[in-house]
Amino acid sequence: MKKAGISVKPWKHSTQSEDPPWDWIQITFDDPYVTKNDECLMTVHLVSDDGVTESASHVLREKNKKGALRLLFMVKDRYRDISGDSNARSHVKIIVWTDTPDGGKGGYGYRLSVKRIIELASK
Repeated sequence: MKKAGISVKPWKHSTQSEDPPWDWIQITFDDPYVTKNDECLMTVHLVSDDGVTESASHVLREKNKKGALRLLFMVKDRYRDISGDSNARSHVKIIVWTDTPDGGKGGYGYRLSVKRIIELASK
C-alpha cells in the first residue's frame, strides 16, 4: 500500500471529543505519480448486514489541485466484528482519472476492504 501512496491510521480530534467517544480511521492517498491534471476520488461504502449501503461519502480532488486526499470514517461496533458479513462488502475505493494521449480519460484505482483497514489501523 505504501508504494501506491495509501496509508491507514487511527484518528482522534485533538480538542473535540464525542460522548461516548468514537473511534475514527483516517485513510490518506498521496501518490507521487498523480499529476496536477489528474482527478482523484476516494469513496467509502459501509454496508449493513441486510446488504444496504448504510453510509457512503467521498472526497474529491479536482483537476489543477495538488495534495493528498484524506478520508475519515467512524468505526461503529458492528464494523469491529471482522467476521461479519457487512464487513465483507464494506469497502473504500480510490480512483484516479488521468488524461490519455488521444485526448480521452483513463482510470485506475484501488479497492480496500473495511475489514483490512480496521486490522491495519489497529496495529
